Amino acid sequence: ILFLVAMYGFSRDYSDHKIFNYIIYGIIYTIIVAVIVGIIAIAVVLANLGSIIPNINTSAATPTQIQNMMLNILSPAFAAIGIVSLIYIVFNVKAFNLLSDKSQVPLFRTAAKVLLAGGVVATVLWITFAVLGAFGSLSFSALTIAAIPGGLVQSIAWVLSARSFFRIKAPPAQTFTPAYAPTIPGQVKCCPNCVTPNQLEAAYCTRCGQKL
Repeated sequence: ILFLVAMYGFSRDYSDHKIFNYIIYGIIYTIIVAVIVGIIAIAVVLANLGSIIPNINTSAATPTQIQNMMLNILSPAFAAIGIVSLIYIVFNVKAFNLLSDKSQVPLFRTAAKVLLAGGVVATVLWITFAVLGAFGSLSFSALTIAAIPGGLVQSIAWVLSARSFFRIKAPPAQTFTPAYAPTIPGQVKCCPNCVTPNQLEAAYCTRCGQKL
């Protein structure tokens, strides 16, 4: 939520809604594809109940064997998971690249490259283990290890993006001298800086804070 708020703030500060829209598009597409993958996975499990239940009821079957059997049945979903995560990362990369151009902070673009690299690594590993699962050689422990490399690379990318935020320079102070500052006698007094009408008793402008 805080990330969304920050990207929305950037899109307003730099007057470019694409910065925020890329993140929203990524979330929407990810949710849609994830729901589709979830429905397919449930359908696959239901279709294979005939082979799953007898093995579970067998006293010789250990919990590890049951886990491995489920992983082998659901192995095609692992490739889909990698692709779904990569879709979201690609939209984040687009947002970071645009933010780098607007803020003149090259480190945002570096963070985007590292994030994309982490996503590609994770996707390749997910697809690899999906192929291994299709041949019945996938284990739960190996699947756990597969999620580590891509996650570490992506964590580095988020650290770089946080450092990029602190490198953003404040915009230079803009001075505006109006050609005239109309005043309505007896009613309001206008700010000489932004020409905003203020109450007669106001000591500071309610818009820009200029001392009146």
